[in-house]
Amino acid sequence: MRKKNKKYTTILISVFLVVFCAQAQAISYSFEEQNTPTSPQILSQDNAFRKAWLYSTILPGLGQAYNKKYWKIPIIYGFFTGLGWGIYYFHQEYFAFRRALFQEKDIGKNDMQLSENQLRHQAEVYRKDRDWLILFLGLAYIFNILDAHIDAHLNTFNLSNDLALQLKPSLTLGKNAKPIVGFSLTLNHKR
Repeated sequence: MRKKNKKYTTILISVFLVVFCAQAQAISYSFEEQNTPTSPQILSQDNAFRKAWLYSTILPGLGQAYNKKYWKIPIIYGFFTGLGWGIYYFHQEYFAFRRALFQEKDIGKNDMQLSENQLRHQAEVYRKDRDWLILFLGLAYIFNILDAHIDAHLNTFNLSNDLALQLKPSLTLGKNAKPIVGFSLTLNHKR
């Protein structure tokens, strides 16, 4: 029975590898045959997206500077500074309560004059708060990268005077020729 299972498993893996390798060759072959014209403007826009993303990954705020959105940099560093200070504060408090807990366990007294359960609870509260702020710091870092990347995409968005969005009152006839009053939102693209 085991020999049959091994045989089927070997055959199944072999078929999977043959199919996978054949598809990989077909994909690479079809990719090599494609001749898509690319304009320098499209390539430079692609590079702008990548550069903004990469710069913000290397140094937070650098992608925003690359996109010429300098006003965002103090906001980003304000978030990082606030979160960093909070992490430092909660870390210090966590270790202070932890030290007092060890004192309570070793000699039966502590500097804070709290019970062992109170010390354990307070240490746990400060540790959880510190860990949450570390998570928020990571999310702020990711948000910084996404902001730079999305802003680079929005820099290519057409905001010329040829686009017009108008809100106008409207009056239409409904069933039984009853007038319906409302608003009409119109997007005009002038050429």
